[in-house]
Amino acid sequence: MAHGETKTKQSYLYAVKKKHSLSIGSSRYVDVDEKNEVTIRDEENIVKHAVFTTSRWVIFCEQIPHIDTAIRRAITLKVTSYRVHVGGNWHVTVTDEMP
Repeated sequence: MAHGETKTKQSYLYAVKKKHSLSIGSSRYVDVDEKNEVTIRDEENIVKHAVFTTSRWVIFCEQIPHIDTAIRRAITLKVTSYRVHVGGNWHVTVTDEMP
């Protein structure tokens, strides 16, 4: 454990060697590891993360315009329901309760 690192910050996310890391705002990051898997993580809540294989990442990226539209609809109209399957047991969901 590194100096000053708390035990709660240890997780598989910190054990995987990252090839690239990109801040996407707030405390959120997109990381690419040596297996080319993509992880979206929240640095303030290490339990909150999503790991994408390359093919799932491609499907997710193709859906970003639709996800953005659903989020705008949830914010402005307060009524929306959007769900898309990105592979395996992974789905992206946007509702008016959880934009």
